[in-house]
Amino acid sequence: MHCIRRRVIAALSAAMLHTLAMWIPPAAAAQRYFELINGARDSVVSLEIAPAGSDGYRSLALGPRLQGGGNAVTLLLPAGSCLADLRISFRDGARLLYRDVDTCRQRGLRLDARDRLRAAQDTGTAMQARALRDTPE
Repeated sequence: MHCIRRRVIAALSAAMLHTLAMWIPPAAAAQRYFELINGARDSVVSLEIAPAGSDGYRSLALGPRLQGGGNAVTLLLPAGSCLADLRISFRDGARLLYRDVDTCRQRGLRLDARDRLRAAQDTGTAMQARALRDTPE
């Protein structure tokens, strides 16, 4: 009697899990959020992302410009590979490029005044990302 009851409960549980799995959209599992903190003095006006090493940049919805001084924004990243290149543009036209940012292991990126100064001196230099990590190295 108990054996039959256990089998019925196990079968019903498996059926419920299968039904729930069908209701979860596949894209939901691929969505990742990424935080950009602007510690520079100038405002960020655009942020673009591309698969690492490619020129296929896509603009991310930044909203109104992200003012400096520690303001932050959380962005929804497009599904795709974890390694990405990030291109950041400031109000005065200077740009920063961060190559090979691991958006799966890092939950965000902090910009600071030193980054902004280097961008003003040489707009073609790729910067090493100062990441906000979820997982230890």
